[in-house]
Amino acid sequence: MLLSHGKFFNHRENRTIDFPRYIFVEDGASSRFGEALGGFAGNIAVLTQKEVLEKFPVIFDLLKQSAESMVSYELSSVPVARRLMDLSLSVARQHPEVVIGIGGGSVLDSAKYVSYLLNLPLIAVPTLASNDGICSPVASLFLEESQRSSIRTKMPYAVLADTSIIIDSPPHFTMAGIGDIISKLSSLEDWKLSNEKTGEEIDYFAWTLSKTACQSVLHFRDPSLDNEEFIDTLLESLISSGIAIEYAGSSRPASGSEHLLSHAADRLLDYSGIHGIQTGFFTCVVLNAKGSRYYREVLEFLDNLGFFRSLPRQLFDCDLFERVVELAPGIRKRYTFLDIINADDLKTAFDATCSDIENLRLTRSTADQA
Repeated sequence: MLLSHGKFFNHRENRTIDFPRYIFVEDGASSRFGEALGGFAGNIAVLTQKEVLEKFPVIFDLLKQSAESMVSYELSSVPVARRLMDLSLSVARQHPEVVIGIGGGSVLDSAKYVSYLLNLPLIAVPTLASNDGICSPVASLFLEESQRSSIRTKMPYAVLADTSIIIDSPPHFTMAGIGDIISKLSSLEDWKLSNEKTGEEIDYFAWTLSKTACQSVLHFRDPSLDNEEFIDTLLESLISSGIAIEYAGSSRPASGSEHLLSHAADRLLDYSGIHGIQTGFFTCVVLNAKGSRYYREVLEFLDNLGFFRSLPRQLFDCDLFERVVELAPGIRKRYTFLDIINADDLKTAFDATCSDIENLRLTRSTADQA
């Protein structure tokens, strides 16, 4: 492997692997625009949403101090590829040298796609820790109003994750990030299963990076949403998961049967759920169905954080789950645990998981009242 300007050249696969040049995860990371923009002297294009601009004016003040000139573009809350193509034409007319995305997951997905279309470097400034798309070469976009797809883009040039901002974000978004990182326990087991059954090759560097990211969150001592060290660890783990995707050349280290179930639920629920919340829940179901040694550990870890209070009640619907199980295997061509488990056994695991979660909720409620 040869390292040059934030890139590895993978001789075995004969392809270049991009890594961010700068990754700042710290209190006050927003103040480091100057370093990230050091190599750019011209215009910059800022993609964000009105509510982000209103809530975090300090970020834009810091950016103005570092940028020579900039133009801001307001994004829709729904990232539709066709609209972003039109937006990229408007951005191109300003001849920017770099694109900066400031906001949550949909903003960063939009910014990744626009920067990819224009072949410009991207600086990602997350205001939420809701998924591993913070630093990944994939954008989740709507091809049409009701059809979502993962589109290959490229890695950010820099990531500025300010923990002082993210620690004050709505708790359910941070819970979503926790659910997304915990899901790697299931996806990595699926990758191993595919290797055994189909001969699919495992990239063990990507495997180790993803597993380490997950374990560092799962085994964090005294985790809580108001613990800045835990939020640091969560952010770094989500970023590491995104890098594992780039290194593997696919989302294999980060997405398996639990993601297929979540994507199926998205379609049936018209995308009303939060990705990481659903993925965390379906990870529990899959781990239970597999008889994984991690099942109880994950259940207790999530319960202690209050994760299950974020679950929408509709996910506990048995009829919905039956339709999810029917739809999920066809979401994408990928060998997973869904290809070998009997549907009735999966439904049994679903019922048992829901029962365990309800019991944990009841126990916690009783303890809180005592």
